[in-house]
Amino acid sequence: MSINGSSGRSDRDALWRRTMERAGGLAAGRRRRQRLLVTAPVVVLVLALTAGVVAAVVATGGSAGRHLGAAGHGHSGTAPSSTIPSSTIPGSTSTVPGTTVPVHHAGVVKGFDPMSFTAVSLDHWWALGEVPCRHSHCAAIVETVNGGGTFSMVPVPAGLAPKPNGETQIRFANSTDGYVIDSQLWATTDDGSHWVRQQLPGTVTAVETADGEAFAITCDTQQCALEEAAVGSGAWHTVALPKQLPNVAFLSVVGSRVVVTSGAGQPPSVSYELSTDGGSTFSVGPTPCYPGLGGHVFAAVSAPSALWAACPTGMLATPFISTDNGSSWSGANHSQGTEFSNGLGIAPISASTALVWPFDNTGGLALTTNGGQSYTAVLDRGIGATTVWAGYSDPQRAYAIFATGVYSGELWMSSDGGQTWSQVHFTS
Repeated sequence: MSINGSSGRSDRDALWRRTMERAGGLAAGRRRRQRLLVTAPVVVLVLALTAGVVAAVVATGGSAGRHLGAAGHGHSGTAPSSTIPSSTIPGSTSTVPGTTVPVHHAGVVKGFDPMSFTAVSLDHWWALGEVPCRHSHCAAIVETVNGGGTFSMVPVPAGLAPKPNGETQIRFANSTDGYVIDSQLWATTDDGSHWVRQQLPGTVTAVETADGEAFAITCDTQQCALEEAAVGSGAWHTVALPKQLPNVAFLSVVGSRVVVTSGAGQPPSVSYELSTDGGSTFSVGPTPCYPGLGGHVFAAVSAPSALWAACPTGMLATPFISTDNGSSWSGANHSQGTEFSNGLGIAPISASTALVWPFDNTGGLALTTNGGQSYTAVLDRGIGATTVWAGYSDPQRAYAIFATGVYSGELWMSSDGGQTWSQVHFTS
């Protein structure tokens, strides 16, 4: 069902009325389950992982530019095993500044609470989070080169302090070049042994990489901008966009597709800006989202023309799908009684398959394989736990981060496209 004509407007008006009728009851339940930790760009209330960019959403693989980030995005195809030799794993003497929690031996990290995730192959991952330390909790980065079999600590940027609102994120473009954001942007070219602060204006709210290029969103109180640099170069420049971004914007990068959403769009529409040539040129198009309420557009990992949009409607949100890079949109919520919160996150593989969260006001994770005709709950950690990010590395491998307390999080992994899940343990 296209929303471009009068039929679409009446459908959206009906959705608005239903939203307002349900809003009061849902708000109370959501407040009981909400926790402080939120990651990746999702929509409006969640800043870049996805509060999704983040996100969503993602991918790994053998070619340059294939990666997976919390609210990050990437490519289709099956990623090969990592070829990083075990001798490059940081040793047991690696420490996090200020922490009193030692790395007892390579592969065992005690007390680690994941907040953001990135990968460059099915075997080679990093997670950014926090560990107990002398006064409270300190930032920490852990790395695995064997698919989560063992983990070791990687140094963090000097002075990095984890924030509970999802502003602290990690992205790696390959086995050595990576980025950390915490309102500022740091870069490494040696797998975290050294971090260099990048000279960018304003507040950095998102960073994504693909095909050897890095993109970042920077914002001040008036507007946002898109910055670009060759991975590892540190030479950033402002991308000339056809439409000025407001002071809220979201980023999705999948291969040569770069999507920037004007997250606080004003009438006549919430717009998105799309590049299909790696950021060289952009076109502007309208999203199906309500003016003034924002929205977030996600590029699908395996479909070169598929986009998903998460559109807030007040207290709730609804997903939409485009199969032609945004020329037309159709609703992707055909299940009676299915509700999504205002912070809807989407990790799409194609026009038919996507992970969505938080599902049905429970905070859990759901999967659709029929373009939103129906959604199935696939992972729910119970009352007080909330999905804060999910993403695919290929059509079979998926990851998700749950917040289960103020200083408590979990990383989960699926090897069957998101149908069944197992928890990743950072200690043995």
